[in-house]
Amino acid sequence: MKTVMSLCLSALVCAAMVAAQPLPAGSAQRDGTWKLVPDKSDFGPQHGPDDGNLVLKVKTNGPEFEIEQITTERTERYVFRTDGKDMTNPLPDGGELKGHYSLENGVLVGELNINDGALVFKDRISYSANGRFMTLDREISGQMAGKMKIVLEREQTGHAAMAGTWKLDREKSDFGGPMPEKYQAVLAFDGHACSLRQITDEGDYNLKFRDDGEETTNQLPDMTMKSRMHWEDDVLVGSHVYTGANFEMTFTDRTLVSPDGKVLTIDRVGQTPKGERKIHIVMVRE
Repeated sequence: MKTVMSLCLSALVCAAMVAAQPLPAGSAQRDGTWKLVPDKSDFGPQHGPDDGNLVLKVKTNGPEFEIEQITTERTERYVFRTDGKDMTNPLPDGGELKGHYSLENGVLVGELNINDGALVFKDRISYSANGRFMTLDREISGQMAGKMKIVLEREQTGHAAMAGTWKLDREKSDFGGPMPEKYQAVLAFDGHACSLRQITDEGDYNLKFRDDGEETTNQLPDMTMKSRMHWEDDVLVGSHVYTGANFEMTFTDRTLVSPDGKVLTIDRVGQTPKGERKIHIVMVRE
C-alpha cells in the first residue's frame, strides 16, 4: 500500500500536465509553470507533499506534453497526450501509468489507470476564467477510494506576465533623444503570435510579431520593419531591421517584466545613420 500511495502523487503530474493545453480558444498560455495552492487543495485519501511545495513545468510538443514535476524530495518527467489516445508512462517507484483524456464542453475529462487497476482515477480538469488557476477534481477507486481537489496557480512569467496595457514612466525612461508626450503599449499573445498596439505622439500603430524566431514584417510610415523575436528564459529578445527609401537601421532589444508583474523594461541598442543610439524604456502596468 505504501508504494501505491507514493505512485498516487506521481500520477498527479499527468493529469495536471494534460490540462495545460485546453485553455479557452485564443488563450495566450498553453505552456508554463504551475504551483500548488495548498490552502485551496484537498488531497483526500492521498498524502500530499509535506511542505506544500509542488511545481509543474509544462512544455508543448505537438499533441504531446513534456512535464517536469518538482517537489522537495525529487524531480520527475512525464509525457502525455490530449487527443484521446492512450499513452503509458513508467512510474518512479515501479509499475506503469496508462491513461486517456478528451474535451467535453471545455472541460478535460479522462481516466488514469495505475498497475492494471490497482488505482483508477477519473478526472475533470478546468480553468478559471482568466486562466490563472487550474483545478483537478478526481475520484479515486481501487486499493484506496475517495475524492481529491487540487488547485494550481500559473506562475506569472513570460507571456502571462507581459500581456496587458502599459504606460510610460517618464522619470525612469531615457529615449536617447526627445521624450515623447504620449507612449502606451497594449500587448497580447496567442500561442507564438504577439500583437502590439503602440500609441505615441506620432500615431496609433498595430504591429504583429512572433516569439519563436520566425521573421515578421510590419509596414510603418515611410519604412518597412522586419523582426525576429525569441525567449531567453523570461526575457523576450528581439532584432529589428528598419528599411526606408534611402536608409537602413537595426535595433536589438531585451524586454522583461519585474517579479511582481508591475513594471516592464525595454533596453534597445540601435545602429542608425547618425550612429549608435541607446534607449531605456520603463513602463508600468495600467
